[in-house]
Order: sequence, then structure tokens, then C-alpha cells
Amino acid sequence: MDTSNEHEDLRKLAPTLASVPKGDPFVTPEAFFDQFPHQVQAAIVAQRRPVRAAWYRRWALALPVVALLGVGAWWLTRGPELPPVVAAVEVTPLADDELAYLGDIDAESIAAEAGADLGTVDLDLKDEEVMAYLEHEHADLTELIIEE
Repeated sequence: MDTSNEHEDLRKLAPTLASVPKGDPFVTPEAFFDQFPHQVQAAIVAQRRPVRAAWYRRWALALPVVALLGVGAWWLTRGPELPPVVAAVEVTPLADDELAYLGDIDAESIAAEAGADLGTVDLDLKDEEVMAYLEHEHADLTELIIEE
């Protein structure tokens, strides 16, 4: 086999591949592994940021945690909500003449004394409002029809 002929064929078919030099790619320079750790350490020292930027990150993490702890402590220590205190009221029984007077009073006489007319109510309701009220009250429409 003629190696020069094969080399010429390779150069025609793949000129980039033929231009790659033939050699050992896994060769390291002399004393590479002795100098490499020192070079890496020097690069790290050169890229270090100032120390004052670190406290910003600490505060950015600490403030939400402190706020959540504060809200949680407040929530746990506020105690149960107590119902409002109702003052005791003493009720005196009515005398017989007062009870007899109350038996004669009705709502219309009270309204007449107050100057109000309870017999008329003026409301302007739309059909949808009336239907919504009747549905809410579960009213039967057949009970509302008045036959005369």
C-alpha cells in the first residue's frame, strides 16, 4: 500500500482533517501540576468582592424571617376573641294597671301617636329584585295569588 497516495486522497476529500498535525494531544508542559494550584488561588484572590456586600445578603435573608417570626408570635399570643360583655339588666315586673293598659294598645295606635302611617309602603322594585327576594325567602308563588 502506498501511504503517500492515501495521504493525497485524504487531503482531497477532507482538507481540514488532513491539516491537523499528527502528535500526542495529551502532553502537558513541564511543571504544570506544580504551578496550577498557585495560579488558581491567585485568580480566586483577584476576583474576591469586598466584604461589605456580604451583610446586604444577610439582612435580605434575615428580615423576612424575623418578620414571619414576629407575625407568628403575635398570632399565637393574641389569645381567643372574647364575646362582648353584656351588662346585667334588672327587669321590674309591671303592675296590673300597666298590664291592662298594654293590652289595649296596638301597633296602629302607636303609629298614629308617632305620626307615622304604617298602612302604606312605597317601594319601586324591579322584577328581578322581587324574584330574588322570593327565592331567598323560599316563598311559594301560589300563596301570593289573591283571589277575590
